[in-house]
Amino acid sequence: MAAAERSRLWLARGWLFVALAGAFYLAFYSFSKGPVAGCGPGSGCDRVLSSRWAYWLGIPVSLPAIAVYGALLRATWKLGDHEIPARRSRWRLSALALSGLVWAAALWFASLQHFVLGSWCKFCLATHSSAVLGTLFLVSLLRRSPVGEEPGGRPAAPLDWARGLGLSLAGMSMLVLGQLAVKPRLYALTRFAAAPSSPSRKLVLFGGHFAVDPDQLPLLGPSTAPHFVVSLVDYTCEHCRHMHPLLKAAAAHFGGQVAILVLPMPLDADCNPMIRETQPLNFGACDYARLALAVWRAKPPAFPEFDDWLFNPDGVPSLEDARAKAEALVGGGALDRALADPWVKRQIALDVNLYIANSQAMGDSHLPQLIFGDAGSSGEMDDAGELEQLIASHAPLTRHP
Repeated sequence: MAAAERSRLWLARGWLFVALAGAFYLAFYSFSKGPVAGCGPGSGCDRVLSSRWAYWLGIPVSLPAIAVYGALLRATWKLGDHEIPARRSRWRLSALALSGLVWAAALWFASLQHFVLGSWCKFCLATHSSAVLGTLFLVSLLRRSPVGEEPGGRPAAPLDWARGLGLSLAGMSMLVLGQLAVKPRLYALTRFAAAPSSPSRKLVLFGGHFAVDPDQLPLLGPSTAPHFVVSLVDYTCEHCRHMHPLLKAAAAHFGGQVAILVLPMPLDADCNPMIRETQPLNFGACDYARLALAVWRAKPPAFPEFDDWLFNPDGVPSLEDARAKAEALVGGGALDRALADPWVKRQIALDVNLYIANSQAMGDSHLPQLIFGDAGSSGEMDDAGELEQLIASHAPLTRHP
């Protein structure tokens, strides 16, 4: 093998090794639910990795990526001088097919991030880019000259390219169909120490460090409901926006037995010490939370309308519009007095601290976070029936006919 060819071969191995390491790191994140370096809650990579598109047939998509990158890396050695021509031909076909799959998958996931999610995962991009670079060097070898010098060595023929393309398309079809066919569970569920304090309706959490009182906090639903679900949300959080109608539907399903207790919890470094850097989509989250709590403080019956308005499915309204809406509901003077009330700042701090405690207990910091009895969930659900079942299993509820 010529020196130039050997150099390209080692470049292919190097980039494929980087891609393999990236896939292993992302797989570790998927199973540990720990934070990805430099990607806090609400960040682009957080939104991408917590979406359904980060999974294939219910497993992290990084696992089949490990298999593909590992096979390509092995092929760089199997195509070497020591392989007999027949075996090397099979590895050549595998390398072409898997390279085509890598290119198609990179385009697929980039399109999903741009057009569907509107967010970018820098670790995913780095991993895909490394794999593409590695396969480009590998394919250039197969196209220009034989890899190896024993009799029977040859560049990839047109038939090899055609068969490789067919196998690549088949693999890509399996990837897309596997992602569309199976919806993974995107939320974490855990049980932790929580007990209602009698005779009040307070929910006491984490050994008494937190006491959530539905009579002193914003509620969606009847104030007389004997049971409630605590919902920690951010008005700039897309997962929270998607979950909002499901929560309301689940509460209505139980016919007045359940109310939703709303605790605004901004993913904004201005008022949340857990957030090191506020992501663009979360700018102003502290201000939206303050406005929501101030509306409830000034006029509790106006809160459900303002909460629904902030969670408009069309997207987050501007802060100017939010302020105008709040003033229209409670009056400008009343809103100013409520915003100046120390209770608002204190309540946000309490909500943030509960979020931090929940995240540590659950091992997952995704929003929305829900607490129902002695159990809690973290992350988005996409099925109202599943949410209703979780609520019913942790409270003596009777289903509404």
